[in-house]
Amino acid sequence: MGPFECAVGPWTTQVTRPFVLGPQTVPEVTDEAVVAQQPALAALSAVVHSQSKRSGWSPLRPGTTGGS
Repeated sequence: MGPFECAVGPWTTQVTRPFVLGPQTVPEVTDEAVVAQQPALAALSAVVHSQSKRSGWSPLRPGTTGGS
């Protein structure tokens, strides 16, 4: 699917390329050091992997610990 183009006459004014995020494209962050260094990635990981069956750990939930 895509890219999608918007044009006015012969000129392309905008090209949109979809970027899909999912469990296959976002790493599952479980290391507290990574959470501290990259909080945005950790938050995105928590949302994308919220249905993961690994453990109840979440970088957004204080008091939990990572690991297998």
